[in-house]
Amino acid sequence: MGVWNVEGEWSGRYYYDLVNDLYPPEGVPFQMSLTEGWFGRFRGKVQDDAARGGIPEKGRIRGRIRGDRISFLKRMPIYHVAGGATMAEHILEHYRVDVRRDLRHPPIRYVGQYDFVEDRATGRWSISPYKSLFWGHGRLLCIRSETTTGTWEIRRGTR
Repeated sequence: MGVWNVEGEWSGRYYYDLVNDLYPPEGVPFQMSLTEGWFGRFRGKVQDDAARGGIPEKGRIRGRIRGDRISFLKRMPIYHVAGGATMAEHILEHYRVDVRRDLRHPPIRYVGQYDFVEDRATGRWSISPYKSLFWGHGRLLCIRSETTTGTWEIRRGTR
């Protein structure tokens, strides 16, 4: 096994396990720019392709590589629901409550493995069950999001 340097520009695509009108079967392209730190740790920025169903705001990446294994958290600044609306817009439309601020997206966990022959990494991503709390109608309200999962792949360079 060689030494894998994760630093640089990466192009990728993530796919949802659940495919329907809201989750595109062709997946969502994204770009990452990563910088290596010490002891296999890395950080960077990520940008989904919003025109193809991704989140429009830039996000942050923090992760770790160990041998050919990779794991990282993708943190997006604004919570978007399937279809592109923000969670705040969704709450206003469905609950008639103006939360007056954008809600933070739940962390997205990526785990996978680098293939030295193919020069790419592939794996699984997941969003754990999540609660969005907000005030409305004089009380604290809660929307629960179920687990969301899928697969992903990245290659060095931009497409």
